[in-house]
Amino acid sequence: MFQFLNPSILFALSAAVIPIIIHLLNKKKFKEVHFSTIHFLKEMVRKEMRRLRLRQWLLLLLRTLIIILLVLAFARPTLSERNNPLAGRAATEIVIILDNSLSLNSLELTGNLLEQVRQIWFQMEPLFQLNDRISVILGIEPVKILAQREYFSTELWQKIAKEIQPGSMKGNLNLASLKSFEIFQASELPNKELYIVSDFQKRGIKSDELEELTRRMAGDIKTFLIPVFHENDENISIDSVNVLNRLIEKNQTLKIEANLKNHHQKKYLNSMVSLVLNGNRVAQQNLNIPSDSKKSVYFETLLQSTGHVKGFIESENDALLEDNRYYFNLFIPEQIKIMHLVPSATFDSYLLDILKPVIDRKIFLYENMYLSDWSAIQLSQYDIIVLEGFDAIPEGFMNRLEQYQRTGKPIFVIPGSNLSLSNFNKFLKRIKLGQILSLEGQIEMPDKFVPMGKVDWAHPIFEGLFDERQQLNPIHFFSYYRIKPDSDNQAVINLENGNILLLEGAGLSYLIACPLNPAWSDILVRGLVVPLIYRIIYYSVTRTFDTREIVEIGGSFSRIFPEVGAPFQFNLKRPSGLESKISPIFKGSDVLLQHEDNTEPGNYLIEQGDEILYVYSVNHSQDESVQEYYFAEQMESIYDGGIWITDSEKLAEQVELSRYGRELWPYLLGLVLLLLLTELLLGYTSSRKQKDLMNQGLIEISQTS
Repeated sequence: MFQFLNPSILFALSAAVIPIIIHLLNKKKFKEVHFSTIHFLKEMVRKEMRRLRLRQWLLLLLRTLIIILLVLAFARPTLSERNNPLAGRAATEIVIILDNSLSLNSLELTGNLLEQVRQIWFQMEPLFQLNDRISVILGIEPVKILAQREYFSTELWQKIAKEIQPGSMKGNLNLASLKSFEIFQASELPNKELYIVSDFQKRGIKSDELEELTRRMAGDIKTFLIPVFHENDENISIDSVNVLNRLIEKNQTLKIEANLKNHHQKKYLNSMVSLVLNGNRVAQQNLNIPSDSKKSVYFETLLQSTGHVKGFIESENDALLEDNRYYFNLFIPEQIKIMHLVPSATFDSYLLDILKPVIDRKIFLYENMYLSDWSAIQLSQYDIIVLEGFDAIPEGFMNRLEQYQRTGKPIFVIPGSNLSLSNFNKFLKRIKLGQILSLEGQIEMPDKFVPMGKVDWAHPIFEGLFDERQQLNPIHFFSYYRIKPDSDNQAVINLENGNILLLEGAGLSYLIACPLNPAWSDILVRGLVVPLIYRIIYYSVTRTFDTREIVEIGGSFSRIFPEVGAPFQFNLKRPSGLESKISPIFKGSDVLLQHEDNTEPGNYLIEQGDEILYVYSVNHSQDESVQEYYFAEQMESIYDGGIWITDSEKLAEQVELSRYGRELWPYLLGLVLLLLLTELLLGYTSSRKQKDLMNQGLIEISQTS
């Protein structure tokens, strides 16, 4: 389509009549001079006069064309594919997607890439006019809208510029593009333009989905793709951290594994990697990683604190600082509160003697009560219930124990010596801890026994218990209960005949196959009994605390806290120290706590009153460290008909070209220059020929009126 960018000057085309008027006003008539004796020159003179008149008409045409072409050149004619030649001056719906994801924080020689994004933002300002509507979307997950359908103004541009700040979020151009197409669909304006400023990292683009989306939605939308390029790729990222201990205890060795990757394609990179716990740097190692490779580093340190431990692994500064830290947390209870329930005051129990060393060290806080007191016991204040010596359990107490286990707390069951199988199995079924089939063997028959058999040494309760999986002194069982496990139960220790000695339930409750009584076995006089009972209790309790929840930045936190009592005032403390309230959602006696705005890496604390209820960690997305990018050919294919603009200095020129087509004025001026030269040459030769004829006396010139 042919159109003019400056049509107002076309009125000057009327100046094209000036050469015609001048020609008519100065029209000259050639008069032949007759010679009586030179009649043979007559024909030659006529020919020359016709040539002169033709040259005058050519000069008139040239001068008229020169004026017309000059006016057209100043009117800026263009060739465009637009259907509407007036659309270029109409209001435009503009959507600008700015990528400020974590990868754009990469440090280059000229500063970080986000500074380049900010510079491009200012270079775009002259492209728009006051009646254009502007929407600005950050190409991150979740999508953030900085402006929506606001009319262009310098004030708007300055306001948005202040909001282009470094971020740690994951890039997602699919979500941003979807939002932009929704804005375009709701627009009544004739022109629609989409600008995307990004590094076009592959992990932030689902190409097949985006290509299908643009194919369905783009229509007559002009899309401009403005890349920012990474030059410094010397980057090591920390991709994950694992706490290797499955049983975490105070004054014991804590083992940490960190997994790092060198993203440079050619160089070995070195980094000093540190372990920090509760703000203290407790260990360091130097790591040398081959190009484009992963490597793990292992730390061991003595854990000397209790409560919530907040930690991170840190590597040295490189091109991308934000992936040089990875946060984690763990919990070590200061004391474990044990409720030991026995049938009566006359019941002989050895449990207190077994646990006395850890009770004296105040690791366990031990209380002992009797069945007659069960209705008065506030079970929720205890971390574990140990039921020992019961032959039957009252229905009401059974209900309370089931509810207690539903809150995520464990029960350790040591059966009585004269079980009511129907009653006891009903209880075991309700806490999902297998079934007792029968009594085997005879008590107080030391000459008839079954030795302890297979042990699952890989189970966490045995972690670090022995330097080697040595042969234990034989442990003999004279009598025991035959146990049938549920499908989600696990046998931790078996007898030699295959019967289960120690069963672990799905909720980390435990059932042992015989009473802790010397008439039933000789385990009480073996060295295994003290660490075994201690580990069963400690692991089952700490496992319920030790969730080590990791949330990817931008993701949401949601957790149900069972049986939470007053006060119902919950506060969230972000890593920066900013605090906000969390409104609880009550589900019966449980409380659901949620938090969506996890936009800052670090450890988040949820407080109930003055106490820390929970800690979760938020970390960067591994995808943001991967140095894989789309370039012109791929992106122009994904955004069908998109225009890839690598030189931001020529941004305005290329956008104007796309909007209005190719301008023809340079060609018109070149043609004017050529015509001027032709006019000068033709005018000079015509004038000279005319003078020659006059000098020869062959013609005379008279002025016509």
